Amino acid sequence: MNMRRTFGILALVAFAGVAMAAPITVPARAASNKSLVVSDADKKLGTVYYSAKTPPERSVKFSSEAVNEKIDGIATDIVGYAIAGPAENPAKFAAGAWRLAVKSIDTKIAERNGHLQGKQWLNADANPDITFALKEVSDVKLTKELQGGPKTYTGTYKGEMTINGHTKDVEIPNVTMTFVGASPQTAQSYKGDLISIRCKYDVKLSDYGITNDVVTTSKKVSDTIKIDQFLMLSTVPAEEQPELTSKPVDPAAGTPKAADPNGAPKTAEPRKEAAPKEAPKPVGG
Repeated sequence: MNMRRTFGILALVAFAGVAMAAPITVPARAASNKSLVVSDADKKLGTVYYSAKTPPERSVKFSSEAVNEKIDGIATDIVGYAIAGPAENPAKFAAGAWRLAVKSIDTKIAERNGHLQGKQWLNADANPDITFALKEVSDVKLTKELQGGPKTYTGTYKGEMTINGHTKDVEIPNVTMTFVGASPQTAQSYKGDLISIRCKYDVKLSDYGITNDVVTTSKKVSDTIKIDQFLMLSTVPAEEQPELTSKPVDPAAGTPKAADPNGAPKTAEPRKEAAPKEAPKPVGG
């Protein structure tokens, strides 16, 4: 065998090895089902922020705007973690992974939810979770900083998303990450230091093997699903968090400007009512 042919075969084998690289393994759920198991290797990379519970209206929202029907919905069971980057650039995460339970997706119609979980769609029995494994956060920029308060960054997430057993490299631009330290205000809702993550992106169903007649022929579901996502993470694991209040504090809102030495919001002075004007006296009285 001549050298040129040998080199060609070796190059082909090397290319095939890259093309057939196995997807990143997203850690399993913990026994509590409230978090993922974080490996010792990941814990050594930096500070771990664990996904915390968020109310349904501020979790993962999605919409399908097809030719013949518009569908909105939410997903509420999402668990995961992110490893903060170095102190000078914490938003450049060292690692991150999430799982979203397919059976937590709610389209507001029970029968439609059942179809969505079936084999022609997300096949929840075979693939109970949609997963995302973070590879890199690029283009990180500090966009807002309050003195002694939250810092907000933007960046682009690059990673692997797996839906319906199909894995695809994805890029999510314009992700907003707000870091805020624990305070009496945030303690009303969550223990620990916090990160809120907000992003919007599209998911194409056909990229993940979903090409049934409802998408292609009757066009009641769009091939492109729009995602509007809000995640809250804390340095305290979900298992140790208090029960979520109905209106949790949003760390992106910052600390109130007027505060007493104990950190509690200053109570506004009660408004003084104007004294009633004396009625005019009758002319000639």
